[in-house]
Amino acid sequence: MSEEKTSILLLCSSSEVAESVLSILDSDYEVIRAKTLTQSFEILDSKRPPIAILDFAAATSMNGDTLKQLKKHKPELVTLLVCPRDKRDQLLESNLSNETYRVLFATLSPGQTRLAVAASLKHAKAKASEMPKAKKPETRKQKVAKPKKAHPTSAPTSKKSSSKLIPIIAGITLLTLGGIGWMFMSGDKTEKQASTPIIVEVEKTPAQLEAEALSVNAKASFDSGILFPPEENNALDSYTKILQLDPNNFNAKKALLELSQSALGDVDLHIQNGSTEEAQASIDFARGLAIDKPAFLELIENSINEKKSTLITSVEDSLASGSVTDAASLIGVADKLFGDDENISGLKASITEQQKSLDQASEISNLLTRSREAINTNRLLAPNRNNAQYFINRLEALDPGNSAIAGLKRNLSSSLLLEARTAALNSDFTNAKRYVDSAARLGASSAAITNERQRITSLESSVREQEQLQEQAEIELAEQQLQVEANRLAQEQADAQAAAAIKAEEERQAEITRLSTVPVDVVIGDLTSIIKTPPNYPDNYQRRSIDGSAVIALTVEKDGSVNNVRIVSVEPETRKLFGSAALEAVQTWSFQPYKDEDGNVRIANTQVRIVFRL
Repeated sequence: MSEEKTSILLLCSSSEVAESVLSILDSDYEVIRAKTLTQSFEILDSKRPPIAILDFAAATSMNGDTLKQLKKHKPELVTLLVCPRDKRDQLLESNLSNETYRVLFATLSPGQTRLAVAASLKHAKAKASEMPKAKKPETRKQKVAKPKKAHPTSAPTSKKSSSKLIPIIAGITLLTLGGIGWMFMSGDKTEKQASTPIIVEVEKTPAQLEAEALSVNAKASFDSGILFPPEENNALDSYTKILQLDPNNFNAKKALLELSQSALGDVDLHIQNGSTEEAQASIDFARGLAIDKPAFLELIENSINEKKSTLITSVEDSLASGSVTDAASLIGVADKLFGDDENISGLKASITEQQKSLDQASEISNLLTRSREAINTNRLLAPNRNNAQYFINRLEALDPGNSAIAGLKRNLSSSLLLEARTAALNSDFTNAKRYVDSAARLGASSAAITNERQRITSLESSVREQEQLQEQAEIELAEQQLQVEANRLAQEQADAQAAAAIKAEEERQAEITRLSTVPVDVVIGDLTSIIKTPPNYPDNYQRRSIDGSAVIALTVEKDGSVNNVRIVSVEPETRKLFGSAALEAVQTWSFQPYKDEDGNVRIANTQVRIVFRL
């Protein structure tokens, strides 16, 4: 009986994101998609998935309350968020990155996605194991603070005594009390029953304090998927700096270990598929990131050595089970990737001897049959191991001069180009480009490759143009609505003027009335302010040193109070909080009544531009 797959809840509004997640995870997990929050609750109750994956649109629905509702329904649920890169600013402005365990940026990378899911499942398991535990006795946390200078007459046992005495006092206390005390190390708590906690104040070095400050930004970058250079404020540079300041920082070491796995990307998949060029490219990329970062380089090299050991073990297992052909294919990959190695050289010699006793012709015939079958059934590329490219790579390693290999590559490349065309028609441009690139590596004609790439580019441009046309149509509709409103207002004004002309006397009286009731447009400099409360600088923008301005329109009544206060424009347009802050301030203003040239008190319309600058 096959092992039951772990279930994952997928709540996506975007079909493209849903298909991408399913293509990456469906072979290893039971991914159950929900389209509504109600369906999500039903799946959480019936399947009890430990983690949930949401796209940005789903997470921001219900006024951004979706994540809270899910966690309210299942507190131990661990969530991952898939966010388009063009929504990064909105993500930073919201609190979503703090409410979710990890953030992945589309287009999704298979390697990073699998790593994030594995880490989330591990976190969910740890989180679930903590849920049933009984409530621990209330204890005081480690108090880490810079001690104040002691007064010359202070008692030697005072907590405010010089920090130089703390280690001595702590040592004497621990030796005297034995197992009664509590010890606090690296933020972890060890509880001794029936004991009174002893608080040891530890003065941190400036380097440790700076490392703690950097840790906040480093974790935010890590959780938001900003992992490596050349992106600014990336997690790798931040955690490397933290270790330089605090070499024993456990969290930084743990983060660099995870980053080393992410840096190597899909190297395991490439090794499994026999694609040595792609595997070497992944290794070179990871080593390139580790330049001038000795600690990270050591982790990368350790991980590479582990993969080499795993590959050698796979070769040995294949030989032990009699699968000499599999062993030959794997040792070929190992030899190309890891070069001179005593174990690899010994295994190569052993495989060479065993291959001599095999019926090579039968094996080649089997590989030819399985290659053709894989092409005919559209099993073209990884992640399925029994794919055409895998069998062709094995055949090429076993018999490089076989005349059928060229034909198989032509057939495979043709099938890949057809798949690329289908994917492009379905707007799956990422996989379309992947199929074309694979066909190019198989030796497809440059003309065919160029045609397909142009076709993909054209279709992708068409989709973008349709989106732009839709946006333009919405703008035109809005302009039409504005014009209708303007025409309506113009008609009302014309009707008012015709009615005013009925009688000269009535027109004179109407004019007097109009002068007393119709506002006059003035510049803000023509008004004398009485109360002019300055606006509050939005905290979110002030922390990020964002400048801007807002233009506010207002009406000054005859008594000097303001009315009809509204936002005209905001610069930059996306910084709406500037407009809200300016609007709130202007609503509290008051002025001296405005008088026209004849000395008549008038209602005045004006505008004011408020600048926010640090």
